Amino acid sequence: MTKNIIVNKNNRETRVAIVEDGNLAEVFVERDKQIVGSIYKCKVENVLSGIDAAFVDINEEKNAFLYAGDILTNFEFEDAKQAKKNSKVQSIHNLISEGQELLVQVVKAPRGTKGARVTTKITFPGRYLVVIPNNDTIGISKRIEDPERKRLKEIIEEIKPKGYGIIVRTEAEGVSKKDLDHDIKLMVKIYEDIEKTAKNYRAPALVYKELSVIYQTVRDNLTSDVHCMFIDDQEDFKKALTISNFFDPKLKGKIKYYKDKEPIFEHFKIEHQYTELFKRKVWLPSGGNICIDHAEALTVIDVNSGKYVGKKNLEETVFTTNIEAAKEIAKQIRLRDIGGIIIVDFIDMQKSSYKHQLLMKLGEELKKERTKTTISQVSALGLVELTRKRVIDAVSETVSQMCPYCNGRGRIESPETVSLRVEREIRNYIANNKCDYGIIVNTHPDVAIYLLGDEGKNIEELEKVYNMNIYIRGYDDMHIEDTKIIKVVPEMLDSLSPLSIGQVYSVRPEANPITIKDTVYAWINNVYVEILFGAKYLGKQKKITIKELQRNIIKAKIKED
Repeated sequence: MTKNIIVNKNNRETRVAIVEDGNLAEVFVERDKQIVGSIYKCKVENVLSGIDAAFVDINEEKNAFLYAGDILTNFEFEDAKQAKKNSKVQSIHNLISEGQELLVQVVKAPRGTKGARVTTKITFPGRYLVVIPNNDTIGISKRIEDPERKRLKEIIEEIKPKGYGIIVRTEAEGVSKKDLDHDIKLMVKIYEDIEKTAKNYRAPALVYKELSVIYQTVRDNLTSDVHCMFIDDQEDFKKALTISNFFDPKLKGKIKYYKDKEPIFEHFKIEHQYTELFKRKVWLPSGGNICIDHAEALTVIDVNSGKYVGKKNLEETVFTTNIEAAKEIAKQIRLRDIGGIIIVDFIDMQKSSYKHQLLMKLGEELKKERTKTTISQVSALGLVELTRKRVIDAVSETVSQMCPYCNGRGRIESPETVSLRVEREIRNYIANNKCDYGIIVNTHPDVAIYLLGDEGKNIEELEKVYNMNIYIRGYDDMHIEDTKIIKVVPEMLDSLSPLSIGQVYSVRPEANPITIKDTVYAWINNVYVEILFGAKYLGKQKKITIKELQRNIIKAKIKED
């Protein structure tokens, strides 16, 4: 199997794809607001005995949730099980109090109406080990077997610093004592620096921000079985080289800088696979399909025979469809990073031997990924229940929003996500077309705002990269996910400036969601018009005068009565 890592970076988003034999296996999307793993100095706001938990202020939009079992108590116990037992029996009021300041780490991202989940049991993952301050336990990955398991335990017992617990990751198999010791010392140094820094902060405050997706990818995914890691951004390429040199210099040669004009996801033929990732229905080789539906508390996957009519009899047809579905379900769970409770409704089968083979197949496929998924039971209705660790939102939740067209019954891409996709389409269009006079991009106004960026800086940067005029036009009657790119020809040039200085228009100013300036906007003849010092007129019908013409942003002022 050929395994590659593809990294696509632009000024607002980083996408990392793990590709196995040309097929998308895992996807990570990073935007500005990624807080899992970050460490905060928090202030306890409410302590609630009824739910044995507390809400703490970490200086984010919503207070974080701190469960009693996630509070560091007394780790002087040599027996870890006894320590766990003692922590459970203590009341939350005996552990913390309102107004108290604590050092906490985010273990689950905010989701829906819920804030982040935090813990005072801080951990630091290295390449081979996870270091746990204020702990004394040693754990070894279950995937490592004897005699290697015994060797690693002996090494850790020898090099483990006092007061720190160590969990040995699967990647530590065959690693030397020197490299393991280096990993421990690095994580211990990070924690000691954080403790010193925290003393100078007043709660609530961010003390340590989890490192970028590039760092995590090199640390966790760039292993000896990876053929190459391709990065299309020079700064991130240099960063990855530095990180690799730090963790494992032997893997440095696997990191390559992608220089071609063709967008990197298009070049490796995974852009279409990425787009397909957000579709509800996934087709199976035989003609059957699975449908994936997300609810707040769980994900439901339904298996259908679809177009497949089989060759022998109904039982064989159903069994073949279910086996194909088991393989595809395991793939989609990993690819979409679906977590929490997962309910699978396979097509009902009568033969107990077929049911057993199906569960065995599903279990085998689920074991191929790193995140543990447990098949808990088969319900009385024949539903297969799975649980999978959820840390961050699934990719689909990161890049989409609740659909305004169907009142929450489904999901569509958010304006920001559409703008990022449109930007990739622009790059691809320019790479494959000769556009001497520029291009016109017609899209929904909400998308156009993100595409333009604050004061038009985003689209100006794109124009500089390609040395080309790009005209952004907003159309209210377009679906928010639709866009149209048109090549400018000489006959169009006169119509590209539909406004002129001194013209007066009556508009209803709106607030711009991405600017912090005292400006509002309106769309006139599908062109974005920025109204200076107009915030106090939001939602009111006012006359404006055109003052300055630019390619994509027309500047205007309120016309005083």
